[in-house]
Amino acid sequence: MKYLLTLLILCFATLGHSQAQADSSEFLLNKLRSQTITDSERKQLIALAFDFQNRGQLLDESSHDYAASLTLTGKAINIFNLLADTLSEANNRKFKGYLLGRFKRFAEGKTEIQQAINLYQLKKADWGVAVSQFDLSKLFEFENKLDSALYYCNIALSYWKAKGNAARIFLNQNMLINLLTKSNRLTEARAAQAESKKMAESPVHHWQGLIDFYLVSENLYKVSKEFELESYYKNLYTKKIQDLKDQGIAAMSTFDKFK
Repeated sequence: MKYLLTLLILCFATLGHSQAQADSSEFLLNKLRSQTITDSERKQLIALAFDFQNRGQLLDESSHDYAASLTLTGKAINIFNLLADTLSEANNRKFKGYLLGRFKRFAEGKTEIQQAINLYQLKKADWGVAVSQFDLSKLFEFENKLDSALYYCNIALSYWKAKGNAARIFLNQNMLINLLTKSNRLTEARAAQAESKKMAESPVHHWQGLIDFYLVSENLYKVSKEFELESYYKNLYTKKIQDLKDQGIAAMSTFDKFK
């Protein structure tokens, strides 16, 4: 009973904090629109926008609450747009496009990602175009248009290979393995997996990339009926998920079955 009461108090406190933030952001936005905002208030508004952005991304990554993530991301976009922070707006628009794909709202998602690409190009931020193309690849995968998904994945991967960015290469390689496996292009998928296996040994990779690699490898060897390797990567995936759970992180691969 005591635990339940504590949980309810925390829940209401969180809701109260969120409402206070919403009220504060609307107050500051009105001052921005009327051009009466002070430098101090502008800084508060910027901090609120990044808080909405970061919490939205965390909800996607750690608790997979896509609806709440979409709401917070929309708030961040609105603020960054009015602040004329083009790159931050673009970053959130591409993420919103991916989230819309989670709800099978594919046309809207593609529009958001294309807007993000346009904004990145406006700022001559080629890296932003590449990360948008990666999210566009995800969107086409959700839509089960694998040829288009592979097309955008390979464009983004070529960019990062030219830049020598190991972390981005690793993430895009995971996507490539996944898409090639789904397309039954198993020889190519094995070659991509062998390349990624070397990169997976690096200690610098974020846990999300590692569990994604374990799962796409497991799926590859399941489809190709190499059951010993399938079991090997399944065990790695399960162990890493449990390790993260012990740290309070509800981890899940981005390549788990799309619902």
